[in-house]
Amino acid sequence: MQTHGRRPLIALASAAYAGGSLALALAPGFWSLLAGRLALGLGVGLSSVAVPVYLAEVAPPKHRGRVVACYTLSVVAGQVLACVVNVACDQLLSSGEGGAKWRWSLGGAAGPALLQLGALALGALPESPRWLASQGRGDEALRAARMIRGDLEGGAEEDRIRRELAALSASPSGDDLGDVGSLVKEVGRSPGLRRAFGLGVGLQALQQLSGINTVMYYGAGILVMCGFKSSRSIELALVLALAQVFGVFASTGLALFDRLGRRGCIIPSCVGAGCCLAGVSAAFALGVETYRSLALAALLGYLVMFGLGLRSVSKPLIHPPHHHHHQPP
Repeated sequence: MQTHGRRPLIALASAAYAGGSLALALAPGFWSLLAGRLALGLGVGLSSVAVPVYLAEVAPPKHRGRVVACYTLSVVAGQVLACVVNVACDQLLSSGEGGAKWRWSLGGAAGPALLQLGALALGALPESPRWLASQGRGDEALRAARMIRGDLEGGAEEDRIRRELAALSASPSGDDLGDVGSLVKEVGRSPGLRRAFGLGVGLQALQQLSGINTVMYYGAGILVMCGFKSSRSIELALVLALAQVFGVFASTGLALFDRLGRRGCIIPSCVGAGCCLAGVSAAFALGVETYRSLALAALLGYLVMFGLGLRSVSKPLIHPPHHHHHQPP
């Protein structure tokens, strides 16, 4: 990402998504299914690194937190869309020989990836102006900034960006948000950055260890244990995804993290999510047949509370304006 820029990495992620989805849809056996899953995992990993960095670099400083948070909203909205596609395939398609429903469902994921590859090929997504400037390509950086933000012709805003791009061009090797090696070295030298780095890693660990993957993977099964029909598991997964979107939208669309601050969203999110998980545990410990309403409410409440802070705020907090003194354009 430091050497070739952000666009090639995003393009590679899109190709992995498209190739993995098509491999799953056409898979004749276990090993081809495994290869498709590995390709999709590669796409997730690449996009999870490149896209937040790209957004942080191209967003105006005053809107950076909200723009990066919208990345999270897009992720959970994509989960809802995937559930809608699954429901549509289940309701509208006949199983056919070999059960073609799941093939259409998995293959449909190639559509957005191919659209993004087409947009990249047509030049609709420019390279990061910050990265271009850090490589000494100031004129290209200014053209990219104008393409992203069409309001730069003249005025104080264009003058500000020109100065920042010139400053980045003057130090091409030390102002790259994607330069992980330089960042790690700088973290080792600075106590302040070490604290910030520890906070960022800790928040990401807390996000992953708070049970979200277990709930998303097995949530439909938990709802079946609460009394819902197992034949409706696809629709139940859609309900769970919608609950998380509601929490993320509350923090981003309603700008709660701007009004309450990042800390003001993360702390209630952690407390609420923990209480809801305790409620689910209590319902199963006391007998889910009797306390199924408690289990259902606590499960949905957990997803809402997780989306409110742990899901939506950690990336804007971890992707600050920059660890150097320059602000990105």
